[in-house]
Amino acid sequence: MKAKVKIHPSEALGQIDPMVYGQYFEHVEDCVYPALLDGNGLRHDVIDVAKGLQVPLVRWPGGCFADIYDWEDGIGPKDERPTRLNWFWGGTESNQFGTDEFLHWCELTGARPYVNVNMGTGSLEQAIRWLDYCNGTAETTDVKRRKANGRFNPYNVEFWGLGNETWGHWEPGHSDAKSYARKLREWAQFFRKVSPDATLLAVGSEGGNDPDWDKTVLRIAGEFIDYLTIHMYGHTTHLFDPDDYYATVSNAVSFEERLSSFCQVIEEAREEYGIDRPIHVSVDEWNIRHLELKPGASEPVLKRSSPRTLKDALFVAGVIHGMHRQSALVKMGCHVFFANGNAVLNVHESGVLNSAIADVFRIYREQLTGTALAVEKIQVPSVKLPVRQKQLESRIQAVDLLDISAVDQGNGQINVAIINRHKSEKVKLSIELAGYKLADSQVLYDDDVLAVNSLEEPNRVVFRDFELQENEGVVKLLPHSITVLQYRLG
Repeated sequence: MKAKVKIHPSEALGQIDPMVYGQYFEHVEDCVYPALLDGNGLRHDVIDVAKGLQVPLVRWPGGCFADIYDWEDGIGPKDERPTRLNWFWGGTESNQFGTDEFLHWCELTGARPYVNVNMGTGSLEQAIRWLDYCNGTAETTDVKRRKANGRFNPYNVEFWGLGNETWGHWEPGHSDAKSYARKLREWAQFFRKVSPDATLLAVGSEGGNDPDWDKTVLRIAGEFIDYLTIHMYGHTTHLFDPDDYYATVSNAVSFEERLSSFCQVIEEAREEYGIDRPIHVSVDEWNIRHLELKPGASEPVLKRSSPRTLKDALFVAGVIHGMHRQSALVKMGCHVFFANGNAVLNVHESGVLNSAIADVFRIYREQLTGTALAVEKIQVPSVKLPVRQKQLESRIQAVDLLDISAVDQGNGQINVAIINRHKSEKVKLSIELAGYKLADSQVLYDDDVLAVNSLEEPNRVVFRDFELQENEGVVKLLPHSITVLQYRLG
């Protein structure tokens, strides 16, 4: 199979913010305890891996948990912190991982903290006092409490999320768009008074599928916010239906379509309502979920414990490519989760295992931040595939078998990431990039699309140096693989 593309170094799509490679913590199952903190305190093995991955940003404490969370339960001496029912996710919450632990974790890893306040069961007063606890300098009671808890200097948390999935019937504080927007406007104004430089993120519609919600929020509160957020989840059924490879890897196409539409709605609303400030996009929650159909059951169930696979990695890369192409507006992403639960890391009692998607985040974070460039598809084969829209619902549509993202890293270097979605065929790809020569190449590949990293084979699914046998600009791509090429001037 042959293909040909032309990369245009002078045609910029947008600047890729490293925060699109951000991560996410929530107090659900074992994603905080013992993944981040155990009986000995913060897990420094996890911290070391996070530093190696250069995690740029983390959102916490959720998610749905954020809208039942009382931040005051999670500060002060640990033996005095209350144990509460985690009445959203079940079980109990010990509050041993709270504000100071999260912000200290971020400082140790170099990640920027993103705190989501409680707009469900919480009040504006509680939220403002949390802001003061984290960032305040005046000798208020909450600043004194922070100092008494061992932190004299302010944390200077920049990112504050106001609400979570408020459109959802399951969410405490669930409301219609107009009610949420009015409350958002009120809260945002007071956040601005207390902390004028705070970056505020507001709730966008579910999967970007409700433009009326998004326009209402922007019409009423757009002048006070910096980001509109979107949540998107893909689904794979290989736990009960192994023949879902193409439906999995093509799921990223649906993500990009929704993300593009979401960005367009924001730009149209800004113009229609005269909003002068830029409104960026955060893909606040995203991942691909593994579904299992148990015998006799009519509906599949979510399996957070099943390991990430190679084809999950192709999906993840595809979503990231979509964010690159929308980088004029998309400036943040939060992958669900970082540790345990369909996560980047599988954390167990004695150590940390990088999942099959970890190396995608590592390589992309290192080599694909800069200026996203236009890629002209001169000859790219496409086939009609089932593209999942929501859980098991699919739509047959044409999907390019190659997905390519080109990024100008500066200093005369352009890096190109290529996903070959074809399950079984190699592709000879001709890349036209005038004035540049191929300097290095790496590939993520295994014979088995369901390959995983395990305790026995911890490095089975990782990027490896690979001889592409380039000949006059033609590179040979392995099937079901991700290839990253480095080009340099000259």
